[in-house]
Amino acid sequence: EDQLTSIDGELDERHLQISTIAQQIANSGDVAGSEKTMEVLKRTAAGSLPAAHELIRLLFDMLVHSSRSIQLRWEEVQEYREREKDFKQEIEELMDQLASDKRAHDLELTRSANEYEEKLQDLFEQIAVSNYKLFEKDGNGAAAGDAEVADPVEKEEQAKMEPVRLQLAVSTEECKFLRSQLGREGARYTQIQTKCNDLEKQKLRLIRENQDKADQIKFLEEDRSLFK
Repeated sequence: EDQLTSIDGELDERHLQISTIAQQIANSGDVAGSEKTMEVLKRTAAGSLPAAHELIRLLFDMLVHSSRSIQLRWEEVQEYREREKDFKQEIEELMDQLASDKRAHDLELTRSANEYEEKLQDLFEQIAVSNYKLFEKDGNGAAAGDAEVADPVEKEEQAKMEPVRLQLAVSTEECKFLRSQLGREGARYTQIQTKCNDLEKQKLRLIRENQDKADQIKFLEEDRSLFK
């Protein structure tokens, strides 16, 4: 820049000299003096040519350097755009993974429920019948239902209550199992929820990084436009 300023100043000075001499020629009527003045003018103009050539060379070098700088910036822009595309794809993959995990969890719960529902129901009934018979034993080891009931009405009422007691026992066992299953599924749901939260944080991080890259691309494009 200092060299360019120096050459610029030298050219301005020589142009001023040429303008002054040309004005003197125009104002003078002396032919001999005019010829002498023209010789001085030619020498002055010839002396300014090297400086002009140097100025042109410096301007050309600056143009080449700017062109290379623009090319490098453009390559950076292209690289940032590729990385932005990769970030968007990674975000989409994370969202797909999150949805896939949720679908897999729901399908597994449904499959497990359908697979074990009938078997569990049979097991509940067996446990209920066993418990009922165990608690209905009298002190001599005989079932209460085997004892003779003197009152026919009481015997009939006991017969009516038999299915109700059995169903109550079955429902009790079902409640115990469901409480246990609820605890296990609650723990599993907590794990899945934690994983979902981690994926959400990762998604937000990628979105922020993608926005930063987009801002950098915008800045580089604005910077590139300055050289146009």
